[in-house]
Amino acid sequence: HKKDGLWHIVHTNTEHNHEPSTDPRHHPQHCRLSSEEREFVEQETKAGVTAANICIGLKEKWPNCLATRRTVYNTQLSLRQKELNGRSEIQALLDEM
Repeated sequence: HKKDGLWHIVHTNTEHNHEPSTDPRHHPQHCRLSSEEREFVEQETKAGVTAANICIGLKEKWPNCLATRRTVYNTQLSLRQKELNGRSEIQALLDEM
């Protein structure tokens, strides 16, 4: 491409620098929660259970669940944002008073 009146050559390497992953937990689509699992995370979060223990509970209740703590954290964040409904945490607190 031409930039500042000069031609620049850009080389793109199309080869991967690693072998394909064989662990399905490394692919986000496999870690997605079902609606039942998401509801479980919501209930446990409201009960004050830690993400690590929620992860253990998911695997006990659904042995094929591939969710990680990151999956649980992201779900908790999504639930919190939904609850805030666009408000800041302070505004939500003031609205509750």
